[in-house]
Amino acid sequence: MLPNIAELISLISFWAAASVLAKIAFYMGALSLGGGGLCLIFFNDRTFRNYTVLLRYIIFGSLVGIHAEVMFFILKVGELADAGLFGMFDIEYAKILWNTPIGVVLRYRSLAFSLALIMALITFSRVFRLASPPGKVFFLPLLTIQGIALLLIISVFEHSGHVSVLDDLSWLAVGVHFLAFSCWIGSLFPLNWILENSSTVVAKNLLIRFSVAGSAAVGLMVTTGIYLTYRLTGLATEAFFSAYGQHLILKVAFVLFILIVAAFNKWRFVPELNDGDEASRLFMRRSLRVEVFLSVIVLLITAYLSSQLSPMFII
Repeated sequence: MLPNIAELISLISFWAAASVLAKIAFYMGALSLGGGGLCLIFFNDRTFRNYTVLLRYIIFGSLVGIHAEVMFFILKVGELADAGLFGMFDIEYAKILWNTPIGVVLRYRSLAFSLALIMALITFSRVFRLASPPGKVFFLPLLTIQGIALLLIISVFEHSGHVSVLDDLSWLAVGVHFLAFSCWIGSLFPLNWILENSSTVVAKNLLIRFSVAGSAAVGLMVTTGIYLTYRLTGLATEAFFSAYGQHLILKVAFVLFILIVAAFNKWRFVPELNDGDEASRLFMRRSLRVEVFLSVIVLLITAYLSSQLSPMFII
């Protein structure tokens, strides 16, 4: 009897861990759409090399997003079938889930990432035919499709997640929260490339502009985050002693760490960037990497919160 219990515990742990990993992969795909699109418009050095990196970033992220959604769906099939790993491919249970909110999420988000992927591939093939680096107008079709893709991704929060049982304002708040985070954190990867491969003058100008956009994104995230916390917990003391509340506090703590690092970047490291000063570039690069590392931890906690835990109180 004991081996069967141990096997069951192991299997439950597998479903939980795999679902969290699939969620993280979904977030990474969304970051590439938000951050990649923002950098194509505002934060690039207008060279073929930079455009190539950004397009590859969007292509890779879209592929990751598609695979993440398919993986999350078949994991839920396997969890429902309760027949081990082979249960993930149970057609009957897949048909059942296809007509549930989980199936709706799969269809909408897979469509969103597929549209972004196809348009990014078309743009990638066209950019090499140009004699000189293109302007912003060249990327408008891709940016339009990315905007549609992000709206499709956000729209299904109405059908899934903790806010699906709340009102339209909560659904809008989580959409704005998600979009602000995607654009802000998703831009850190391309900006790190800029800092390593472009001149210090160009990198400094782009980082100064990014700090303005980042401040706006942070404002939106904090405002919507406070509202959503109130709706999901009621700000009740008991809620913060629950598993959900403790992980939420942990997430907020790491977000505060990110904000502290971002403040140092904006007010100290970026102003100190000077052409020919490799030490200042090195400090800035390390600071950006710390910001990225902390963001990955936040994504991990968020993935666990959204897929494995439930708030005690919903207002």
